[in-house]
Amino acid sequence: MQLRQHIEGFHSLGCEVVAVSFEPLPHLQEFANRERLPFPVLSDPGRRAYQALGLQEGPSHRIFGLATIWTYVRSLFQGRWPRVPRANVLQLGGDVIIDANGIIAFLYKSRDPADRPPVAMLLDAVRRSIQKSSANTSK
Repeated sequence: MQLRQHIEGFHSLGCEVVAVSFEPLPHLQEFANRERLPFPVLSDPGRRAYQALGLQEGPSHRIFGLATIWTYVRSLFQGRWPRVPRANVLQLGGDVIIDANGIIAFLYKSRDPADRPPVAMLLDAVRRSIQKSSANTSK
């Protein structure tokens, strides 16, 4: 939920945030409404985007490891009850920044469900992408 807290930082850079999940659309809509997400959530039940980006399924010892358990415990202390996954729990996610030309400018492949890059890293990647695009345009 870090992205929700920093959405204005992305918008100030002219960047849109979109989440993609392989869960069915009705479940995603329920989740997005419950969490009051300020960005769209798209459903990819065939996991085509995951496959295209090389996002793999993780080994069970990482999926059910201490980092994941700790993430759920923290959520409980923050008053958020973890939801029961309805899809493939082994599928790992990632964070992707696609530039204005449709080129992948940044790809972070999660090593376990709790592995997310810091928001500062994502914002820096957006800034670098903008600078690169500006440099290419001025040539």
